[in-house]
Amino acid sequence: MWWFVVGAAQAAELEGELFGKPFVVGSALGLTDPAQPGTLSVLVTSERLTCDKARAMRSQGPGGSGDKKQKPPPPMMLAAFTTIDTDALAATVMTLGPKGLGALGGTVTLAAVPSDVGETGYLQVALAATPGSRDGAFGAMVASADTDALKGRVGFELCDPLLARPSLAGTVFESTKLHLVEKSMFPDRAPDEMDLQIPLPKGWTKGESQLGTPQWTAPDGLTKLSIGLESPSEPFEASTKERVDSQVKAFQTDTTQGELVVGKLAAENAFVARWRYRWGTGPWSNTLEVFRQGADWPFAVKCKVEGSDTAVAEVFDAAEAACVALTHAP
Repeated sequence: MWWFVVGAAQAAELEGELFGKPFVVGSALGLTDPAQPGTLSVLVTSERLTCDKARAMRSQGPGGSGDKKQKPPPPMMLAAFTTIDTDALAATVMTLGPKGLGALGGTVTLAAVPSDVGETGYLQVALAATPGSRDGAFGAMVASADTDALKGRVGFELCDPLLARPSLAGTVFESTKLHLVEKSMFPDRAPDEMDLQIPLPKGWTKGESQLGTPQWTAPDGLTKLSIGLESPSEPFEASTKERVDSQVKAFQTDTTQGELVVGKLAAENAFVARWRYRWGTGPWSNTLEVFRQGADWPFAVKCKVEGSDTAVAEVFDAAEAACVALTHAP
């Protein structure tokens, strides 16, 4: 987790409070990850720490030292950018302290991009406590005070080289016989299994999602395709549309926006949905879902792709065609 990433101190014009106390910048550090080229994470914390310590803690992960008495993290803000350009908005912003999570809304902008390791970049921060944050699903984890706010400019040291994001526009989907196995959440129940014929993206890495669903990750490390099995829906079009609408509405809150872009029957028993959400005015996170089922299929199939606006432009159309083309292959 990024909670334990640390960095070298930089001069800051950042003012405000975190968790009800004045926040003083001790370190501000930019890190990149070879597994996610084209991304940048900037951590601003009250402690004075170094790039070497940051890399060591990142490789260990939380609890990596085996010390169960590891002290809780200091107050910090982490802004993750999936586009490394001047004026880019952070895709995600997290605030964290010794007693839990912060709940601040607003924007963090990449005001100046460093060109090389050791150089200084700048963030422009405009965050304030979100009203009613304790009423949400993660309310019990929120430790923010109503007076929390961070505003101003902060410089950060770049510890790692900036890596170019590979384009996904040339992705080739190759028809593949796939024996799909999805683990059950119940230990005494056998996994669901089904044979499919489906075009899969060449060059993407196969693995599993956090829920155990088979998943393929693109070379950018962020765009993901997953395929899951579920019970058939009847009536297919109406029930699937209702399900998609419910997902979108879940993101229509005081702090997030949800929007249905496309919801249509693309072929017989093939429903295509494209929807997106974002925090505040930040960049959109996009989801493509294709629901497929047949009269003689043992399960319905959901083919899902998640990615940025760039991924939408580069690969979503090809992924949609591939998902619509999948079929049961007994």
